[in-house]
Amino acid sequence: MFAQRLAKAQSRASESTADRRVWQDSPWSPRQPANSAPRTAPRGPESAPGVSWDFSKTPVVPPGRAEAPSPGNGPGGIRSFVRDHRHSFSATIRRPAVASQSDSMVAQEPDPTTELEAPEAQVEVPAPGTATPVPAEGEGVYFPAALFPAIALPAQADKIVSAFGYKSSIDKKGPPPDPGEFGTTRPVYEFERPGPSATQAAGAFNVTGTIVANITYQVAGGNRTDIASDADSDITQANYPTVVSDLTPSPVAVNTRGLSLFKNQPPRSQFWAEDLTIKHEGFHADEDVKFGQDGVTVAQNWLNSKTAQSYDDVGNLLNGVTPRVVSTVDAAMALPGREIRAYADGAPDYLARAQAVKSKGDAKGYVPQPPAPPAPSPGGAPKSRVVTLHWAFR
Repeated sequence: MFAQRLAKAQSRASESTADRRVWQDSPWSPRQPANSAPRTAPRGPESAPGVSWDFSKTPVVPPGRAEAPSPGNGPGGIRSFVRDHRHSFSATIRRPAVASQSDSMVAQEPDPTTELEAPEAQVEVPAPGTATPVPAEGEGVYFPAALFPAIALPAQADKIVSAFGYKSSIDKKGPPPDPGEFGTTRPVYEFERPGPSATQAAGAFNVTGTIVANITYQVAGGNRTDIASDADSDITQANYPTVVSDLTPSPVAVNTRGLSLFKNQPPRSQFWAEDLTIKHEGFHADEDVKFGQDGVTVAQNWLNSKTAQSYDDVGNLLNGVTPRVVSTVDAAMALPGREIRAYADGAPDYLARAQAVKSKGDAKGYVPQPPAPPAPSPGGAPKSRVVTLHWAFR
């Protein structure tokens, strides 16, 4: 594709009406804005005939990159930076002179200093029958950037190198368990404030941050009576068999006649042990901490397998970190496994308390004892008192 040739540039003061007509009427150039003057090509060397072409408007960035917004807010407060680079371009293309032709039979070597003139530049006329105006000597022609294809480079991405810390806390607080439940544990995994950070260096985004496992739990016995030990005042000779039954772990899983128990789970129909229930929920919390650490490793390995072209990309990828931690914990804490492990851990304590109550009850240890005689007063036996009565007769 060729465009009209440019002659030597002329000053703005000497711009002619024809020059403006070329800008406005040429099918190769966009119409000139009313409030701007046509641009002129740089003047070439005086020593050789030539014309100049101005390619300063040729795009040097992939499509859409120049239109990308300047630094803006990305997801999670990440700021994206887009840099536009515009490089000025100019070149001088010589137009060689036309060599003379002769009918002489004597061959003539062409003068090496004589340049051949290129054929008249041909342009494709957008509309049939519409001639492209030829500029006069000294007038300039501009080539719209839209006529030249933008060349996009392959996407350039950097690897991600992440290193996450891990913290945890376990607290007995929060709302009570749902009705019918003895305890509830609530783990929450999140990035420690103010959040993770990333730096770009040596072809990598280095990401750091700390994931915190905030775990709370709560227990409740409903209307059941708490048995803190075999010496609990709520145990009587009459009810101790029920206490023993309620605190004895089931040797097998049960699911019959409305009763559903995991193996090693005590039935606790009327009596429960608050301290052992707290230990049970603490076992769940400890596992949430352990499996949370495993989840951080899974999420970190996943993130390290990714690449990013910008900080926005890094921020979007960071949105997938805590969900992977949670999914790892959920998989490890699925039922019935988590309850089987927790009740197996607490079974020895329940069994020991139930057997202690049974031993004491079997020995009549909960039979009410008669009240003890009052203790003697200080100073030994009480002293006798002599009372003398006087009668008078009249």
